[in-house]
Amino acid sequence: MSAGAIISSFSWSENPGAGHYGYGLSFDLGSLLTRPAAEAAAREHVRSVNLDLLWQEWQTASQAQLIYVRLSALQARRRLLLRELALVRRSLRRSLAAVAQGNLPRGDANVQLLRLQSLRHRLETDERSRVGLQASLHSLLGLAPSVPLHLAGLPGITPEASAQARAALARVADIRPDLLALRAGYASQEESLREAVLQQFPSVSVGLRRARDVSNVNTVGFGVSFRLPLFNGSRGRIAMARATRRDLRDAYQLRLDQTQADVEQALANLALLRRQHDALRAGLPALRTAASAARQALADGSYTLPQAQSQQLALLEQRLALLDVEQRQAEQAVSLDLLTGAGLYRGGANASSSDPTPFKS
Repeated sequence: MSAGAIISSFSWSENPGAGHYGYGLSFDLGSLLTRPAAEAAAREHVRSVNLDLLWQEWQTASQAQLIYVRLSALQARRRLLLRELALVRRSLRRSLAAVAQGNLPRGDANVQLLRLQSLRHRLETDERSRVGLQASLHSLLGLAPSVPLHLAGLPGITPEASAQARAALARVADIRPDLLALRAGYASQEESLREAVLQQFPSVSVGLRRARDVSNVNTVGFGVSFRLPLFNGSRGRIAMARATRRDLRDAYQLRLDQTQADVEQALANLALLRRQHDALRAGLPALRTAASAARQALADGSYTLPQAQSQQLALLEQRLALLDVEQRQAEQAVSLDLLTGAGLYRGGANASSSDPTPFKS
């Protein structure tokens, strides 16, 4: 500990014409009692700020993951729609040729034309969404708009994800940076309260002064002074520190309760989406068979074009619905990782964890 930390005052006076000068130095010994608490409060405050920054980084990474999931889903949806568009185009060309030969009513060709326009509209809408999401992802990653991004497919959802999330929930208070930041802020206020309480006690200052007068007489003096906090006694600062500490404790408990509720909701959503996914996938083979049979019946003349197209449309909508469910599953998995500090955040969570701070009333 440096002496400068307890220097209370330094004075200097000089009058060269009169041949007089003097200087004095005093030390506040009371700061020896309050300095450890002040230093601890500052350390915990810095830690709280760093943890808040880490939480912002986690949220940014989660946002980038969500955009990636949506872009990947749009990619898969585009492939499906382009495949369907190619089929409708081939069918429309054959229908137009049949209309020109007088073998097919114009109305059947118009139905296919409307179907073609509907698919194009879907693709254009998805493309607008893709451009916006791509720009957001480039911005989050700090990349120039011209840098190409090669996206992989949607992340897989393992059956163990729910069990892992529930296990992580039991120790989420020691993982999540925002919860750790609130605990560090509480610890900082605890030390600030301790410092304010110590300032209620009388403090002692010792000082040394030397002077020389016009007669070239040198004097050296030593003094002791007492500060008696009779009227204020740091009561206002103590009350403020206690109120801030209580607010931080309440904010921590509220955030912890909300985290537990969010995790339970995400797990319930995943369970529902898993059932929907299984039901949609189970219905695909029958729809494929029906669509294939409808195409064959159309070629044989036993099915009309609208009948065959309705079967093909049902298959397409089932596939699109399955893609939508897979996207929502991936989004829930990303949210669970952020809520519990799993996946991408596991290394950072372990590095930021600490011993729990006890909360007081």
